[in-house]
Amino acid sequence: KSFEKKAFAAASLAQVHRAVLKDGTQAAVKVQRPNVEETIKKDIHILFFLAFLLEKYIPESKPLRPTQVVKEFAAWTMRELDFKVEATNTERFRYNLKDEPDIKIPKVYWDLTSQKVLTMEFVDGVKLDEEERLAKMKLSRELLARNAVKVLLKQFLIDGFFHADPHPGNFFVLKNNIICLHDFGMVGYVSPEMRSEMVSYFMSFINQDMENSLKHLLDVAEVREGSDVEGFKQEVSSILSAWFYSPAKESIATSFFKAISASVKYNIVFPSNLVLLGKAMLATEAMAKRFYPKFDFNEQFAAFVGMVYRSAFDPRAAARDFQDNMFDYLAFLKKLPEHTLKLLEKFEKGDIGVKINIEEFIEVKEEIDRQNDVRILAGLTAITLLTSALVMNIEEARIFGISLGRIGLLIGFVLIIWLFNLVRKNK
Repeated sequence: KSFEKKAFAAASLAQVHRAVLKDGTQAAVKVQRPNVEETIKKDIHILFFLAFLLEKYIPESKPLRPTQVVKEFAAWTMRELDFKVEATNTERFRYNLKDEPDIKIPKVYWDLTSQKVLTMEFVDGVKLDEEERLAKMKLSRELLARNAVKVLLKQFLIDGFFHADPHPGNFFVLKNNIICLHDFGMVGYVSPEMRSEMVSYFMSFINQDMENSLKHLLDVAEVREGSDVEGFKQEVSSILSAWFYSPAKESIATSFFKAISASVKYNIVFPSNLVLLGKAMLATEAMAKRFYPKFDFNEQFAAFVGMVYRSAFDPRAAARDFQDNMFDYLAFLKKLPEHTLKLLEKFEKGDIGVKINIEEFIEVKEEIDRQNDVRILAGLTAITLLTSALVMNIEEARIFGISLGRIGLLIGFVLIIWLFNLVRKNK
C-alpha cells in the first residue's frame, strides 16, 4: 500500500524501511544493500589468503587456527546474507518464547520475504540505548534487566538456540515492561549434550568444586596431539580460584570466557558455538548493567542454573525423556545380544589378538550367553518397572488414553515371568 523510501534504521548489510501492507498492517521491511554480497565474498577471499600466509610462514599462529576462524566467519556472514535464514530463526524464537508474557518477537510475513528482503511486523519501541526516550517511559529498570537476562539464559541453557548478538540496539522496550527482541541474523546452537555439560560445569563452579569444574570444561573441548592439558588446567585453576576465594568476585560470565579463551595457547579447542555463547553471556551482562547498574548478574545466573539443574531430576522430565527415546532404548537392548555374540565370535577367530583354547572357550561362551540373556532381561525388567513407577501419576503420559505407567507394569509383569523361566532353565 505504501513504502517509505527513507530508511529509519541502517547497518552494514541492510537498511530497514517502514511500510503499510494492503490490509493496512504496519510492517518493517529489511532490504539488503546492493552488491553487498559480492563485496563480502571478495573480503572473505582476502581473509582466506591472509590466513594461509599466517599458517605457512608463522608456525606460532597455527594453534590460533586462522583458516578455521575465517571459515567459520565466512559461514556466519553468508548465513546473515540470506534473509530467509533470519526469517526462520525469528519464527523459531517466536515458538521457543511463546510462553514468555514479557517478551515479544515480531511476526514474519513470509509471502513478502525473500533471500534479500525480510518483511516483519512493525514494532514501535524504544531501544535500550536510547536513554532520553527511556527516561520518559514509566519503567521498572530492574524488572526489565531481569527479564532480558532471564530470556537469554533460557536460550543458552534450555532451548540451546540463542541470540548471539544481544547488544542494546537489538532490544526494544515496549509499554508495561515488555521487551521486544529482533535481528536474528547471528544465532548460536548448543546441543543437548553440551548443555548438560555446561549446566554441570556452572553448578560445579558455583559450588566451588575445582575438580569437577575442570572435568566438565574439558569434556566439551577438543584435546589433540600436542595439547598441553596440564598447563591449561593450571591456568584455568588460577582463573577459577580468583572467583572462588576472592571477596571481589568477577562475574561468572567473565570467568567463563577467560577460561575458554585460555585454551588457545595450550592447543586445546572449544566449539565455536561455545565461544559465541561466552561472548553472548558477556554482552548480556554488560547490557543489563548498563540499563540497571545495580543488577547482580551472578545472583540471577546462579539461581537460574540451579533451577535447570534441579529440573533434570524431575520425574516428569525423566518420563518425557524416556518416552522420547523409548524406541532407541528398545533398539539398543534388542541388538545387544547380537553385538555380544559378534564380539565373542571375533575372540574365537582370534581377530582381537587373544589366543585361547577353542573347546574351553566354547563352553565359557555358552555359559556367558546364558548369563548374558539373564542380565539383559533383568536390566530391561528393572528399567521398565522403574520408569512405570515414575510415570504412573503423570496425567500427560498416555498412549491412546491408557496410562504409560500401567502399560509398563503389565510389560514388567510379563518380563518377570519370562525371567523366572529363563533362570529355572539355566539351573
